[in-house]
Amino acid sequence: MLDLNERLAIVRQVPIFQEIENEEILEHLNAALLELWYPSGHLILDEGRKGGLLYILLSGKVEVVKDHAVLAQLNKGDFFGEMSIFNAAPLSASVRAVEECEVLLLTQQQLYEAIEVSPGVAVYIIRILCRRVNQMNQALSEFQQAQKS
Repeated sequence: MLDLNERLAIVRQVPIFQEIENEEILEHLNAALLELWYPSGHLILDEGRKGGLLYILLSGKVEVVKDHAVLAQLNKGDFFGEMSIFNAAPLSASVRAVEECEVLLLTQQQLYEAIEVSPGVAVYIIRILCRRVNQMNQALSEFQQAQKS
């Protein structure tokens, strides 16, 4: 478990938070984040279930899985669950810890407050969402091609 200052140093390096220039807001957000630990192999998010939290990877590695196909691997500083924060639909993929990992949890309300103060956060998330949709489409296409072979 990190103390608030150690965690703040890490949070400042997470791309989604680099858009927040107001130090007071960043400190408030950091203090509100919940820190969790997951063992290797743990299913963090289960496709089809309700989401609503954004996870920020402090350490370790996770994989994003849909229909038993690995769509992406995420590492320290990456985040996941962002689609479920903006969308009330069930989770579109599962996320499993590949290695022991530590995460910070951000609620929908906390994210909306950060966006209100620093709209650049929303722009950054939109870019990431677009990139991830493109990656998922590419992975799905490759998977479908492999099934035909």
